[in-house]
Amino acid sequence: MATQRVSPGLSIGQLLTLTLGFLAASVLIFALGWWVGFDAAQQRLQRERRPLRLAVPPPEIAATGAPATVTVTPTATPRAAGGAVTPTATRIPSPSPTRPAAAARTPTPIQRPDATGVSKEAWSVQVKATTEPLEAVMFARQLRQKGYDAYTVQGPVGGITWYRVRVGRFADRNAAKAMERRLKEHEGLEAAYAVQQ
Repeated sequence: MATQRVSPGLSIGQLLTLTLGFLAASVLIFALGWWVGFDAAQQRLQRERRPLRLAVPPPEIAATGAPATVTVTPTATPRAAGGAVTPTATRIPSPSPTRPAAAARTPTPIQRPDATGVSKEAWSVQVKATTEPLEAVMFARQLRQKGYDAYTVQGPVGGITWYRVRVGRFADRNAAKAMERRLKEHEGLEAAYAVQQ
């Protein structure tokens, strides 16, 4: 009596079920990956659109004792993926035109353009550049706590806003280079270099 042999392979129905299951799992994994990536992109856009909160120095008190008013106005800067809101502080002086002698400060001289419209030399030392505004503000704050005249400037480069941390405002290159050497030696800021503003 002849015995019937059964092949160890899968039947057509089983192959069809496995193929459909694999395709369904692939589509589900793709959809979940797209959803997670889309959610991450949305969260990043929301972080970039969140207003930047910067510390505004306290206004000077006039002779009448009434502080000057500080108005913060959000302004949009062009970016590759939409405008980012950056606050701009505007100081409105108090009604009193006189100030007590104790409150008077001597401002740092700022170089103005000459008759040709070209600015005279004004130098500073750049110590850091980043695309994260909070990182730049915190780094400048740390340097100010150590006694340096640190501040941030921003500007678009290739559609991306860069935040630069700079130290000092110098009339000539030699003074800026001296500060550059000091920052490298005393603060370990090897990336510091003198820049013309």
